[in-house]
Amino acid sequence: MRKIIMFLITITLFFVIYPENTKLYCSVLEANDLYSISELLLILTEKESKKWIEYNTDSFSEIEYVDIEDLTITYNQNEELKIVDNIDGFKRILKLTLKYEGKENLSKAINLLNKRPEIFYVGPNYCVNNLYDDVDNSVFSRNSNFEQWGYDTIQLDQSLGIIRQYDASEVLVGVIDCGVDEHIDLTNSIDILISKSFSDDNDDPLIDSLNGHGTMIAGIIAGKPYGDFGFYGICPTAEIASIKYTSYSFNYVDDIIKCITHATLNNIRILNMSFCIDYYDESLKTSIDNYPGLAVCGVGNSGKNIGIETNMVYPACYDLDNIITVGSLDVDLLPYSGANYGINEVDIFAPGVQIVSTSTNNSYSCQTANSFAVPFVTGVAAQVVSIEQYTIYNFFDTIYLKNLIIDSATQTSSLANQCVSGGYLNAYQTILNAFSSQFSYEAAGYTYHKVIPKYSFDYLEEHEWNLLSRNYYVYSPYAIPIIGRQCVKCGVSII
Repeated sequence: MRKIIMFLITITLFFVIYPENTKLYCSVLEANDLYSISELLLILTEKESKKWIEYNTDSFSEIEYVDIEDLTITYNQNEELKIVDNIDGFKRILKLTLKYEGKENLSKAINLLNKRPEIFYVGPNYCVNNLYDDVDNSVFSRNSNFEQWGYDTIQLDQSLGIIRQYDASEVLVGVIDCGVDEHIDLTNSIDILISKSFSDDNDDPLIDSLNGHGTMIAGIIAGKPYGDFGFYGICPTAEIASIKYTSYSFNYVDDIIKCITHATLNNIRILNMSFCIDYYDESLKTSIDNYPGLAVCGVGNSGKNIGIETNMVYPACYDLDNIITVGSLDVDLLPYSGANYGINEVDIFAPGVQIVSTSTNNSYSCQTANSFAVPFVTGVAAQVVSIEQYTIYNFFDTIYLKNLIIDSATQTSSLANQCVSGGYLNAYQTILNAFSSQFSYEAAGYTYHKVIPKYSFDYLEEHEWNLLSRNYYVYSPYAIPIIGRQCVKCGVSII
């Protein structure tokens, strides 16, 4: 049984990094921490992870524990095991349930396990507070007239005008949230087979357990009007995988890690992660680092500069290339008064005030929160992926997709010192740049190599290409080699 120690003081976790053996140490647990007093999260080193040892309750004999769970595996609909592999830098994450509860026993177990060289990090399974800061909440009936001002701001109609000229492909988007209701305007937008719940108390991913929060996000990304009335989302070919991690106001980090692993193993290229927490957790960071796709993350509603250490929120402030962070824009195209900001920590702003979308019970809701700025960027990312096959690049890797969105922002003086892009989301310019042979992001320190169109997929899949970039789905149909790759079996190259 899980128990937690709850205190009102801010949660703090201290780490000391030892670069010689790249091991992280969790300090002695502080009395003001909020965590399970019977569970540990353990990260194996990259070298140890590649061995794929089958651990059991006898594997770590220096401590007493009754259960061990690998958070980096999952099972498909047929209960067949799926394993993450072939990802450069991949680290396994295990959860151990101790035989005896209590802070003292937890601390002792951490200290003992830290002595093992094959363990990169071990620490508690922290609690995540999921209280969403919605300052405006209005509900509309199905026949109401409502406008989505944000669509005009990002020039959505113009971007859709380009996309409709092509046979855009379906794009699977994961929404890690509180579930998504089966709204009538989401009838053809939810992938029921891939959707899954990792919430301890509710195993139905198609039940929204927190006031329509997940349903609103899904509608912004992939809503499709049904009949004379209805709501349309940003990407008409997006399909939502509802990956549910919570039904209450709090849960644990391991639940989120399971959601991210599920996305990784089901080839979901884009994740919407509107939640944020106010402390650093190494296990959560590692799980996102294991994920090859784009994680679109919120930055919170505190009106603070999250570039200041004491204000940092996560996952937004993890230094990971596959995270794009989103701030909230108001109707006057200014930073929302409650929006967090950071010239290096927030990548781009998007509409997040008085946002209309689908809600529970086939209704519609108008809400204000950073949570609802995030799916604007998620939807545009899905737009790009839906037409990538028609561009000269044929396939966009994660870093390119991220920087394409950032560098296509509409510049404005009000955001110049608020975020990396100095502007807000522009769907139309993003799609134009996706088709442009001139667009690159070398200024950001990267060089993109386009796929050579003359090589067929069959040809590409006949060979075992060396891994030059971890941002490719090397274990899935997205495994398209780039210029400079060489087959490790026969030596053939793409040059």
